[in-house]
Amino acid sequence: MTKGLGSLVTGSSLVDRGEQYFIAGAHRIHRRSIDGEDESEIILENKWFGCSSVSTPGGLCENTLELDTAAEEHPIFEVLDLSVDERFKNLPVVNGDVAVYRYYAGTPITTNHKTNIGSLFIFDDKVRRSMSQRHKACTLL
Repeated sequence: MTKGLGSLVTGSSLVDRGEQYFIAGAHRIHRRSIDGEDESEIILENKWFGCSSVSTPGGLCENTLELDTAAEEHPIFEVLDLSVDERFKNLPVVNGDVAVYRYYAGTPITTNHKTNIGSLFIFDDKVRRSMSQRHKACTLL
């Protein structure tokens, strides 16, 4: 997903009553060859995945979990520029304490009983345009 969507970071998390647990992720290292070819490398992220958690109130994934999966075929919570969004501009992954991400898109991980239990998400360090319906559909595959 990191390569297909050209994102900097891809991750997944599970949520319980107030805590979000990061369970997997990948990070893109941008590289260009001498002749301009994209030689970016995708690496598994061990920095904050697998054993870390954050409280959920006010977070990006909390908003992703609030999406109604019954009302929309491919629900995506998307923030095109985190640095100007009053809800998120002071989060550590936006303000530089942990990272300086600008773009976020997430979709709920939903059980067969239509309960959202986590999220699959991407971050980028650049502001982006909104995802097309085609990209939204591909994100869930």
